[in-house]
Amino acid sequence: MELGPIIEHIRQQKNLKINDLIEGIISRTTYYRFVNNQSRISTITFMQIINRMNLHLDDLLDYITPDIDLEKVEDSFFVITYGTSCLKAYSVEELQNERKRFINMANSDPYYLHIRWLITFRLIEMGQEELSEETFIEIKAYLNNTPEWYFYEFYLVKNIIKYLDLSFLLSTYERVKKYLKIYQFDVKFFCLFDLIAEIYFFCICRGYPINLEEFEVLINEQTRTYTLLKYRILLKFYRILSSIDDIKTKGATIQLQIEDCYFLGLETLGDEMKKKFAEYCQFQ
Repeated sequence: MELGPIIEHIRQQKNLKINDLIEGIISRTTYYRFVNNQSRISTITFMQIINRMNLHLDDLLDYITPDIDLEKVEDSFFVITYGTSCLKAYSVEELQNERKRFINMANSDPYYLHIRWLITFRLIEMGQEELSEETFIEIKAYLNNTPEWYFYEFYLVKNIIKYLDLSFLLSTYERVKKYLKIYQFDVKFFCLFDLIAEIYFFCICRGYPINLEEFEVLINEQTRTYTLLKYRILLKFYRILSSIDDIKTKGATIQLQIEDCYFLGLETLGDEMKKKFAEYCQFQ
């Protein structure tokens, strides 16, 4: 059991405001990363936090037992901790109710408004909603006013990418490259590569100059290149889109690549390329 979600659970039980708990100890950003299992804090910092809670180590051990209900412990952080994968188990009504709950929680802490966006993206993915201009403006303002990005900010960009301008995406691209080293041995590493792939596709669709050789270099630089098969296949797909002028020849060549994916058992990737090619054709 990770300690971060437990500390947040205890804070909520004691009705402590986050600022009252961490002021003079750590920043809100560091606290959020800690309770979301995205980073660790020093032993000294941890002891300062539990002391401010008037919590003894013996009391803390009572929370770290096998019969803890994980869903209750992580409570309002379940979306951040598990990403959108957990949201797929929720019905439309349940998602809408959860979103209302987070909006109500935001009355005491605006942080919870951000979690609302994750649920909104899932509803959009399910075809239940469209991204409103108001929500897009809110997210863009949040990204512009957040100097230090972590995984959550990159996830937001990935979900609004088609509404962004080139300059914003290029600056995001530079941020992503720096964080690839930080998340080298983390599941978030592949999510960052997904974002890079989406940025390249965005530029190809709109005819912006793009260096696919750099994409290949990024893949080859990673220590786990054997796990990056998806991105090698997408690189080949992007090269077909960029190098063949005749749309029919381009389509036929891509169809062969999609069939190869199906043959290799990569149905999800084949479906993704089919969807991307249809989207690409809309821009031509």
